[in-house]
Amino acid sequence: MNGATITVKEAATRLDVSEQRIRHLIASDNILAERHGHVWADVDDEVVDKFALRPAERSRLTHLHDRQPNEWRWLAHRRADTKHFDTFTAYTEQISQMENVVRTGLSAVKDHGVDLAVHTSTLDVYVDVKTAADLTKRMRLKPTSVGNLTLRTITDLAPHLAAFVLDRDVMPPAVVGIDLLDDPDVRTGRAGTKLVEKVLDGR
Repeated sequence: MNGATITVKEAATRLDVSEQRIRHLIASDNILAERHGHVWADVDDEVVDKFALRPAERSRLTHLHDRQPNEWRWLAHRRADTKHFDTFTAYTEQISQMENVVRTGLSAVKDHGVDLAVHTSTLDVYVDVKTAADLTKRMRLKPTSVGNLTLRTITDLAPHLAAFVLDRDVMPPAVVGIDLLDDPDVRTGRAGTKLVEKVLDGR
């Protein structure tokens, strides 16, 4: 296997899933890994590099504690191509039930104990390139500056790695917090700040 590798335990910690889940994904060929003796020891680092806080990022965020939330937003923009749409509630409900659609931002606040009231028609999700294209065409979605639907399209990962990222219902708290920071609403940005600080403090 070419490129950087990490251990199963490191992959599980950084992606906020269990080690058993990592091993299951390895066994089903959804993530690349090498076996050392009787254990899977080395996991392809590419997907973790994109969707987890690396030590350098964690250090940089620590130094940003006393700065404004908008100075943290660079992290949200490195992960995906983000577009907003104004669409029908029936469409957001339909999208939320699809496979390979992962809640984040405002759509994941309840999952991580964030105290924010969210309108039921609001949906913020990660999707792969094909899903984004299909939804845009089928539902005739037109980008707007703001809207009740946010699609964060993963554009620069190989299909099998994108599938690994999207094999969950909700993004880990660090990703959710950073995506909340990307919202122009002050209260939402403040909630994102608190969630990221909680992750950094190990709470």
